[in-house]
Amino acid sequence: MGERYVEDVYVSLEEGHSEVTGGVARGHYNFWLGSGISRRRAKTVPQFLRGLLIFLRDRLEAETDGPHRLALIDVLALADVSDVDGRELQDIEEWSDLDAICLRLANQYSAALDVDVDGQDPDYLLWDGIDVVAQYTGPIEPDIEHVAVALLGAEGAVPTLVSANWDPLVERAYELVFTSRSGLLKVEVHPDEFRPPHARTELIKFHGCATLALENEGRYRPLMIARKSQISDWITDDKFRALRERVTGIVRDTKTLIAGLSAQDADIQAVFGAAANMNAWSWPDQPGAVVIATPELGHDQKQVLKQAYDGTYSGHAHEIQRNAQLGAYPSLVFLALLVHVWVEKLAHSVGYVTLTEGTEGEITAALSRWGQRIAAALSVDDVDELLPLVSVISRGFARFKDGKEYTGTFVPLSTQAIPDSEFVEVLHPSEYGLSKMSVAIGVLLSGEEQGKWNLVDPPLDVTTLDIHLPSGVIRQLRSFAHDGAYAAAAMQGDSPGPLTLIVESSVRQRRSPVHQVGRTGRFDAQPFYLEEALGAQSAMADVLAELEGYLLL
Repeated sequence: MGERYVEDVYVSLEEGHSEVTGGVARGHYNFWLGSGISRRRAKTVPQFLRGLLIFLRDRLEAETDGPHRLALIDVLALADVSDVDGRELQDIEEWSDLDAICLRLANQYSAALDVDVDGQDPDYLLWDGIDVVAQYTGPIEPDIEHVAVALLGAEGAVPTLVSANWDPLVERAYELVFTSRSGLLKVEVHPDEFRPPHARTELIKFHGCATLALENEGRYRPLMIARKSQISDWITDDKFRALRERVTGIVRDTKTLIAGLSAQDADIQAVFGAAANMNAWSWPDQPGAVVIATPELGHDQKQVLKQAYDGTYSGHAHEIQRNAQLGAYPSLVFLALLVHVWVEKLAHSVGYVTLTEGTEGEITAALSRWGQRIAAALSVDDVDELLPLVSVISRGFARFKDGKEYTGTFVPLSTQAIPDSEFVEVLHPSEYGLSKMSVAIGVLLSGEEQGKWNLVDPPLDVTTLDIHLPSGVIRQLRSFAHDGAYAAAAMQGDSPGPLTLIVESSVRQRRSPVHQVGRTGRFDAQPFYLEEALGAQSAMADVLAELEGYLLL
């Protein structure tokens, strides 16, 4: 498979995983996050195991039965290095096959950390050997995956995150984007933290949290799960019962998106098995119950699928695996899902506008094309490239709705997932404003599709668009949801002219595109009111003809 981009994944999710895109937009998925999402920021498992070997090497005793020497020999044996072939342990850092040893050892990492060192605490190799607190709370910055999760969470699309990671990168992503996690993200490690107050997204770190262990060693050090014996105890020990039942209930009752998680640990497999024992997912009635952000499925990930679908897995294994495989790594999948959430929210809101069936269909199709172009713009390699783009997009959303200029990095399109019932929507009337944005984007993209004009590419900011007419003339068009937003922009000195599209008028206003010359000598047109053009069940062709006439003047 060649290199993939966000746009490719956006299209493949639309074509092959609509149950996932729609489910995420409705908050139906919990996200399970593993070390793979932090591979470019925090140390990977082979890297920290290399550090562990060096730690033991540095403490080798001269005696053949020294505790660190025996521990190093035991750890190496887990990687099938039972005979050092005359090589000296103190020279291990120079061994030509050290990287290969660490890779093999990665599949036995929990057993390696469980090796006893006489005279030391049971978690000595975790706490001191890899220095888990220093390694995972140091000056590390969030990557694209963590930032994308924060953006999805702010949109209300990820009510629950379950993570095996010790690092604070998800938390730091929230702080980077929003300056504060308050009300947006709550970290839960100790059972007391499952209780209210809650946040828009709950982050359950079921293997512990290095940051909290640094702040309160007595409370959180025992909850740092890494050793094989701990993982076995986690499955049965009553001191982990509240945490175990919490995550088991999540897997049982909501769909799961797995990202960066090999799922090799026995406690993870036990959770999915226990959830299925209570209420397994059914194939083909419930596709997408467990999906995995990866180009190819690993053995342990297939085992999780087998557990999740239980009785209906047999005979449908290949179908279930194809359905579960999202075809790309988390950085691409998360950004593609973010754009899908925007498109799904906008498309859902079209139902609140009185349109002909044909016009509604054209607007919905145009929203998908808009999403594809936005996804193409988000194919970047680093957070420093990503944040300015999402800032332009999201601040454009906000400015369209109320005309105000926002200084924050990200303003969600709306703060909740698409509701599952009309009753819930009645409780949140502010979400109805999305329909105006849907209509504006749909009309502008439909006009481009029909050759009336071309939009600047990519059309990131819905409030300010350069429109290229076939004659070669370029028009700058400002757009707002309603008169109030238009007036607010003008009051802030954000000049809405010379051409302005307003979706809805608060009182009847003149729509005819008459130009006026002010003291500056600049030509300003009266706004074009889209609701009037869409009135009386107008066809899209009629609306586009009127708007084209306005742009040509």
